Amino acid sequence: MKLKKSFLPVLTFILLLSACTSPLAQTPQLTLTPAPPVTVEPPTPAPTTPPLTVDMLMNATYMLPFYGRTVTLTNGTYQEGAGAEIYSVGLVEPLALGDLNGDGLEDAAVILYENGGGSGVFVSLVAMLNQDGAPVQAGVAQLGDRIQVNPLAIQDGHILLDMLVQGPNDPLCCPTEPVTQAYRLFNNGLFLMHATTKVASGGEHSIMITSPTNNAEVTNPVTVIGSITLSPFENTLVYRVYNVANVKVEEMPFMVDATEMGGPGTFTFTFDLTNAAVTGPIRIEIIDISMADGSTVALEAINLVLK
Repeated sequence: MKLKKSFLPVLTFILLLSACTSPLAQTPQLTLTPAPPVTVEPPTPAPTTPPLTVDMLMNATYMLPFYGRTVTLTNGTYQEGAGAEIYSVGLVEPLALGDLNGDGLEDAAVILYENGGGSGVFVSLVAMLNQDGAPVQAGVAQLGDRIQVNPLAIQDGHILLDMLVQGPNDPLCCPTEPVTQAYRLFNNGLFLMHATTKVASGGEHSIMITSPTNNAEVTNPVTVIGSITLSPFENTLVYRVYNVANVKVEEMPFMVDATEMGGPGTFTFTFDLTNAAVTGPIRIEIIDISMADGSTVALEAINLVLK
């Protein structure tokens, strides 16, 4: 009996000790290591193309159309020779800045004059594209001799001009006939897309093409619909079609439908270039030509893609 009494306390002590040292009975100890700090690198700014400046344009290189010369201006002018052999070029301010080719960069339109020693002062419009921050000539159009150009603008890719040109009875020195024109780059050239003139009564000769729309895809035969504010002489207009190389592939007169002479009119005509084997980009011009001197009274042009 004494042996049993002494054994029980010892057994109880062993069991309690085992419970205290069992892994199931211990509380786990967690060691937290602080996370390293996160370094956020600032985004690398996208490369930007510097805008064109007036100073760049006044010291740029230009190809001039009347004398076929290429010159580099210095502070807006260039001159060589003397007397009857003089040749001079000048940039006329103000110029216009804006996107001409849809790349989101600001291009420029400038007015330049040429003089070869005589009385003629031949004025041209030049389109300058922004190529990697430098002005590069992309197109040129001759405007006339001794015309007066008012401030120009760039809007929706068009260069807008407001000018005075010589009317049928004006001397070359003194133009009085108001003209508005719009030019646009097309296949590495600068082309007249819209022109209007005013009459003494205050009316305006203007042509509008309502169908097809500019840059539309079309198939042969192509039907063109539009209107004119003042019907032309003998109610006759002319259309011209140019291919992508600016080669004229068709020219024909067509009639305007007008209720009275000199009143507003409408027109519809159809052309087919199947036999000419022309596809791709084309340009259509509709022109009101003066019977007095052959000048352009009004013009409207659109670009199409012929499938």
